[in-house]
Order: sequence, then C-alpha cells, then structure tokens
Amino acid sequence: MPKHQTTSDFARRAVAESKDLRRVLRDERDALSPSLRTGFDRLLNDLDLAGPFDPGPLEHARDLGQRLIRDIASAGGAPTEDRTEDGALVLRGGTDASRRLARIDRALGAFLGAATWVATALEAEAALERHRARLAKI
Repeated sequence: MPKHQTTSDFARRAVAESKDLRRVLRDERDALSPSLRTGFDRLLNDLDLAGPFDPGPLEHARDLGQRLIRDIASAGGAPTEDRTEDGALVLRGGTDASRRLARIDRALGAFLGAATWVATALEAEAALERHRARLAKI
C-alpha cells in the first residue's frame, strides 16, 4: 500500500522542483524569448520574496506556462517524451529550440503541480481555522 503523502511531503517536493526549475532556466535561458526571459526573472524574484506557495507567483507561473506552450509550437512543435531501456527521459521530435523550451515547460509543470497542491491545502487549512473560530464564538 502506498505511503500517505502529507502537505509537508508535497512542500518538500515543491521546494526541490523549484530548485530544479532554477537549474533548468539557468541552463536553457538563451532559448527563451526576451519577454519570457523577463517573465521568468520576475517569477523567480517573486518566489524569493513571497515563497513558493503564494497564489500570486503561482498564477504568474501558470501564465508563463501558457506563453511557453505557444513558443514551443512556434519553435518547431512539442517533442514527445520517450524512455531509453535504462529509463532515462529522451525528447524526440521537434527542433533543438523546441526541445530546450520543453525542458523548461516540464520543470515548470513539475514545480506547479507540487506547489499548487500545497497552496490549496494551506488555503483549506486557513478556511477551516476561520470556520472553527466562528463556531467557537457561538
């Protein structure tokens, strides 16, 4: 039976995915258009200031993801993901530029998946606390 994952588990995963996103952005920065480069710079700054679970930077990250998808299509189309015999991820198809952008998209998606889960859980916990406080006044 799989181990139950807690909010803390997802938070640790989101922080790890955030670090991976930063690494991929550093490696593939020159593949980004100037406007996306500026957008990702702003995102990383906002994440530093507000943290990885703040709704503002997460919404900005989703917007960047949509723009990135359009740029991948313009750069030659999305590559398909495949695995080698030993399980390593390989991107096939597309162009060199679209594969580089797809690496960023993959890292962004992994970060957003974990961070959004935590942000939603934190919002739910806060709503429960507000509800409990109202019930305590009755």
